[in-house]
Amino acid sequence: MKTVIKLVIFVALANAVVRTGLVALGYYQLKDAAQQEATWGSRVPPAQIATHVLEKAAELNVPLEAENVDVSRDENLTFIEVAYTQPIELFPTFVYPVELSFEVQARTMTGLR
Repeated sequence: MKTVIKLVIFVALANAVVRTGLVALGYYQLKDAAQQEATWGSRVPPAQIATHVLEKAAELNVPLEAENVDVSRDENLTFIEVAYTQPIELFPTFVYPVELSFEVQARTMTGLR
């Protein structure tokens, strides 16, 4: 009986770790995609960069809404700010909402010779 209880606890903990890891993976993939957009999107309008970030979020199953993506430009510096809440089902019927956010920026080097 002890072995069964230990096995159930192990499976529950492994489930929580895997689900948390998948959320972290999506977060870092989205952050990397936003950094790429900021770095290489110097000639792309900010609204289109925001659309690309939202498309990548949908591809990664990240629950990101348009109002939570802010893209701005200050001369040759592009800023992207993202914030969202990702629910993680750690155990069956126990969902824990995790608030995630990041900001990336990139300087445009166009025109330098």
